[in-house]
Amino acid sequence: MTINSTQVSPDLAVLNINTWEWSIPNISQKNAPPSLAFHSATTYEIYMIISFGWSIRKTSPSSSIYILDIRSYTWVTTTAINNLGPLEPTPIPTNAGIPSSSTPTLIIVVSSVTGIVLFGSAIAGIFMYKKRQERRHYIATPGSK
Repeated sequence: MTINSTQVSPDLAVLNINTWEWSIPNISQKNAPPSLAFHSATTYEIYMIISFGWSIRKTSPSSSIYILDIRSYTWVTTTAINNLGPLEPTPIPTNAGIPSSSTPTLIIVVSSVTGIVLFGSAIAGIFMYKKRQERRHYIATPGSK
């Protein structure tokens, strides 16, 4: 499989989420990975972890993992992640502040109102369509109203 990709410049842009401004950091090229396309990237603590993807120059898949220290923008070969321990999923609130006992009721009410509105719209549309069709087939003759 051949992937036709072009290397972009810059390789990395940083968004400051406090000011919503983009910047281009000066990244060390020591231990830098090859230019990749279709890779994954995620951050953990002070590191950006880049994995897999396709090497643009070799046009082949990459099975390597690369780590960027996002404080100094240097590529590292070892990390100082302490006490990683077993990973447990972070609970995500599903009700956005709505008490759990009222969630099913809220879903039923919203679904019912939506259904009624859609049903009413469908009925009104049918009547309007029939009325328009009746007008098209009406032929005026002398003496008719």
